[in-house]
Amino acid sequence: MRDKQTKATASILLLLLVACVGISGCGGGEATLSELGFPSSTINIITGWLGGSAQFLEAIAPEAGELLGVPVVVVDRVGNNGLDAVQEFESLPSDGYTLLTVLDLEAAAFAQGIMDFNPAEDLIPIIIGNIAITQIYIRADEQRYSSWNELVAYAQEHPGLKVATIGTPLDMENLCLSQLESAFGVQFEQVSYEKSQDRYASLVGGLIDLLIEQPGDVKEFLDDGTFKPVLTLWDERVEGFEGVPVVAEWGVDFTPLLRVRALAVATGTPQERVDVLKTGFESAFDSETFQEYLKERMLDIVPYPEDSAATMRELVETYQRLYEELLLDGIISE
Repeated sequence: MRDKQTKATASILLLLLVACVGISGCGGGEATLSELGFPSSTINIITGWLGGSAQFLEAIAPEAGELLGVPVVVVDRVGNNGLDAVQEFESLPSDGYTLLTVLDLEAAAFAQGIMDFNPAEDLIPIIIGNIAITQIYIRADEQRYSSWNELVAYAQEHPGLKVATIGTPLDMENLCLSQLESAFGVQFEQVSYEKSQDRYASLVGGLIDLLIEQPGDVKEFLDDGTFKPVLTLWDERVEGFEGVPVVAEWGVDFTPLLRVRALAVATGTPQERVDVLKTGFESAFDSETFQEYLKERMLDIVPYPEDSAATMRELVETYQRLYEELLLDGIISE
């Protein structure tokens, strides 16, 4: 993770950056005097997702607003599996006053051809604010199976266990489940929900059998003993879940995928404004309050990348590769 900085230091850095932009462009070309006033009004963050994304924005927006000196407001455009938010974002000027909340879900949608918007080319990442592992959960009082081995054995004899998912077909969670089906010889029925809370309620109420989700998003259910993780979709056991096996322990062919949440502006946004936003949001990330949020929501388990643009490119490329491989293997169909 990035080294922590104090708010005072972050504020000084911001003032120096803005002054540098307005006077000389800091070696990146001359900037106009108008840049001295950026940001001069509210910055909006458009989001198409609730759940963990809402928690992330609630944690970082106030910190960033304090550092940037203007309100940072979250604009919910939940609907159409995140596409409504993307469409509204595309209709707005590339002036740095509007950010988009970007998930791995957008990368998956682009890889499948569901949208033409390419997160790796049409966006400039400002910050990657969340990286989370994914797990498979059952009800803690489940009587049919209590471990992943028992679950697989049961599923092989009873095909069609219902798994609650979210987002478009073949996003991160769907691809992980398709890989698990192929690796362990099971068949699940995926039940997609628009809202995270509906998925959780469905597992609690027995409407579905399994849940695929990130631990921080269901922390309350883990803390009160309602949900039990039986498998971590990662290469090695992780801190806090040492007793939960990982897929790699079975030696099967599986590509772990992470839930990634980022903030970005549109390509074409003036570089001087991009620099100001990056400094502000990176300083907000390093703040004590935001770091406490990451720890509390179990979002500090895996390292965060230094190059957010490279991470976005790798994300899109990974989904494109997995999608093509599953098509060629006949595991999925177009």
